[in-house]
Amino acid sequence: MTTLVEDRDEILQLIYRYANAIDRYSVGGDLGEWLDTFTEDGSHEFAGTIRTGEELARLADQVAGLRHFMVNPEIEVEGDAASVRAVQLIYQGLALGAVNWQEAEAVRTPAGWRFSKVKVTRTAGGVVDADSLK
Repeated sequence: MTTLVEDRDEILQLIYRYANAIDRYSVGGDLGEWLDTFTEDGSHEFAGTIRTGEELARLADQVAGLRHFMVNPEIEVEGDAASVRAVQLIYQGLALGAVNWQEAEAVRTPAGWRFSKVKVTRTAGGVVDADSLK
């Protein structure tokens, strides 16, 4: 049995792995590393579009070249489920492309914590066109 501190730490690492893996993919990294942050039936919602399965791979292609920074994470754990909230800063080159609010649900799996649902809401625009990611 893990402690609350251990669970929160593993979920925090999941948040960072989610951001770093999609950025590594855009420079030749393994897409599977990002997809592995989701449960098998996990979903990602942005700008009203919900993606699952192979649609997640297309999303990764659409955001290639952007850099994702997750800040101010809040994690609430209840047994084998957790809610996660964080601010997502998106950079395109050196320019701040967008500021998003990310809300997620995570579940404990045999392989560790994974996201079952991620919802990203644009809070401030920039150089990244949200409509291009629908």
